[in-house]
Amino acid sequence: MKPYYNSAKMNYLNNWCDEDLYSCASKVENRLNLLKRFESIIKEDKVVGLIVITENNSETQTDINLYPKQNQVLNFGPLRIKRIRDSFFEINTIPSQELSLIEISQPNRSAHKISEIKPGKTIRYRTNHKYDTWGTTRGQRSFLKQDYIVQHLGFVNEINFSLNEKNKVNLKIDKLVNERKLLK
Repeated sequence: MKPYYNSAKMNYLNNWCDEDLYSCASKVENRLNLLKRFESIIKEDKVVGLIVITENNSETQTDINLYPKQNQVLNFGPLRIKRIRDSFFEINTIPSQELSLIEISQPNRSAHKISEIKPGKTIRYRTNHKYDTWGTTRGQRSFLKQDYIVQHLGFVNEINFSLNEKNKVNLKIDKLVNERKLLK
């Protein structure tokens, strides 16, 4: 909400990925290392073609989803990730009118391609919106800033559930796509 939209909050949002980050997954050679608690979720199966690990830094929440080999399109918030070849994915945006059914966000953005991503690469995508209504708090302006880091860890032959706690991750951003606009 607008009262919390201040310079200290903006500074944190701009620099959060420079802080120490921890992840529940790491790839070493052809092995994916995961936390032990995920062993009951992930069953190694030949039909699984994609494991997507979503880590929310602000809420310390982790979700793991398994997708079959033939699955070509995945939606994550404002992003649509599409397989274009075996190891290459294309990242597109979802049109802003599809982001919320009850609010009209500004600026209005149409769907477009952000980037392609290949194994071993990391992309950071930043966007923002403002809303003049948000749920039941009619009339109060609110701001939504989204900052995604998409890593393509690559292909693995083995999954190992040997991690007891999250590992420190040093991010090397290969490409930054900044679509934030000045919002007043």
